[in-house]
Amino acid sequence: MKYTLEEGMCRLEAIRQELGKDDVSLEQMVVLYKEGMELSKELAQMLDMTEKEILTIEGETLA
Repeated sequence: MKYTLEEGMCRLEAIRQELGKDDVSLEQMVVLYKEGMELSKELAQMLDMTEKEILTIEGETLA
């Protein structure tokens, strides 16, 4: 799954909404939960990389 940060956040919100519905089967909940957890991990990694990039740029600017 490759998303931009914004697309990933939108997909994560869609998963959250889907999991909140009463008519979702247990099997579908497990699939959605797994997707959400994997996506959450990917998004956290993207944010970490972005933060490191910003800190590098700031360091170069101050040097």
